[in-house]
Amino acid sequence: MKQKLIEFVINIGTFVHKMAWPFRRWYFPRHPRTRIIMKHAGKILLVRGWLSDGCWSLPGGGLHRNEEAKSAARRELFEELGISTHPEELKVYGEIKVFQDDYKTNYFVFRHSLNVEPEIVRQWHEIADFRWVSKNELINLSLCISTKAILARWSKQG
Repeated sequence: MKQKLIEFVINIGTFVHKMAWPFRRWYFPRHPRTRIIMKHAGKILLVRGWLSDGCWSLPGGGLHRNEEAKSAARRELFEELGISTHPEELKVYGEIKVFQDDYKTNYFVFRHSLNVEPEIVRQWHEIADFRWVSKNELINLSLCISTKAILARWSKQG
């Protein structure tokens, strides 16, 4: 029952996202974004936002005005998933530019290796679902374009 409710919410969000997509370029200028590769026990954490195209993404989000990328990544982890991190725990992975639908978005990517699986407190107004997945499980998931690009680079570098 819970999974059906999650899928229902994601379907509504996907519909709203697709209807609003053409208007985004006028209302929402493209700001840099963050993504975090969270690793625990050989798996990485993926999320699905309810207001999205339904694909799986790495956790993260947009930078506020004059906000540093690492601060934004830490803020987004806490806002979306209730995960607190110390600045030194997030390691800079790099910056990647992703092109999608006439947009170029810069992503500041960080990595965080965990010894203990964190308790996740998902914020329903942002995150509809999350899961820990192995590299082999990624093949069967519908990944966001930015996530595909980041993980392709990550898998090449080990």
